[in-house]
Amino acid sequence: MKFKVTKVEKDRVIIEYEDKSWASLSVLKGQTKAEILNQANSMAPLPTYDSVSEVPINVGDEGDTTDSSSTTESSTTYSWHDARLANYPGNAQQLHALHKQREGDDTDIKALDVLIKAVDDKYPENSGPYKEDEL
Repeated sequence: MKFKVTKVEKDRVIIEYEDKSWASLSVLKGQTKAEILNQANSMAPLPTYDSVSEVPINVGDEGDTTDSSSTTESSTTYSWHDARLANYPGNAQQLHALHKQREGDDTDIKALDVLIKAVDDKYPENSGPYKEDEL
């Protein structure tokens, strides 16, 4: 999806996507333009429902954040995107692998690529929903 940078500050960049959604990206000293653009790509909006009738919640539905019975494990489901996020290697692990790759050692980044591919294969785009025990 195309996007446009609409504001640049010393610690963040605001971008607007072609669907009129936007994101605020934290930026750190030392980041390259490519790294910031990768952040923008990773923040791109995900597909939405085709119609309101497909959305699995209704106006008037209620819950209680302090009552675990209002969201029982058996009824909680996760999209393919949430399943992937729950199973991808952590940010610290990925950043460390990228650092080692810049230092000339690509062993960890190749191992992470294999793990990420396995997660993507297990939870293909637009699949699911998945129950907690399937994550």
